[in-house]
Amino acid sequence: PTQTPPARWESPPAMEYYPPTSSVIMFGGYNGTPLSDTWSWNGTAWTQLFPTHSPSARSSHMMAYDTLSGIIVIFGGVAANGSLLNDTWSWNGTTWTQLFPTTVPPARSGACMVYDSLNSVITMFGGGLAGGTYSSGTWNFAGTGGGTYSWFALSPSTSPPARIFGSMVFDPVIGESILFGGLNGGVGSLQDLWVFN
Repeated sequence: PTQTPPARWESPPAMEYYPPTSSVIMFGGYNGTPLSDTWSWNGTAWTQLFPTHSPSARSSHMMAYDTLSGIIVIFGGVAANGSLLNDTWSWNGTTWTQLFPTTVPPARSGACMVYDSLNSVITMFGGGLAGGTYSSGTWNFAGTGGGTYSWFALSPSTSPPARIFGSMVFDPVIGESILFGGLNGGVGSLQDLWVFN
């Protein structure tokens, strides 16, 4: 492409396909400092977008496309001052809008987040919490009617060990989210495989 976004890392988790415009949307990342730029990839070219509103600069944030609501959702990440965030934002193809759910997870970075098309919810697992601890918590995010949204803490009988930077994808054929690996502060790199129904 003739134009590309500035170099960055910790941005792949914050990159999602947006079907209404047939484009991939990327937000933020880290390049010596957290970034707050929005870019679109149409398969041929990158285009920087300049929405009216944007989330604050951040890295290691989570991003997923909600098919039912037709929005990309961003949660949390690491702010420019190094603090963790727990704000929720949506992308509607034109601009970012901050959402104010009645319940929100604790601030975190580097969690796994995918859209579960079978149950029409976004599922988030793990992440790095304040104080350098890692989470083994599972949360769902969904609309509650009238254009409002909320996060819901789940309590599965069995959960993977706490981790950050795991890889997770939803498999619509088996109707389950698949989680692999990540980093655990006490163990190091993980190579375990889990499914969530």
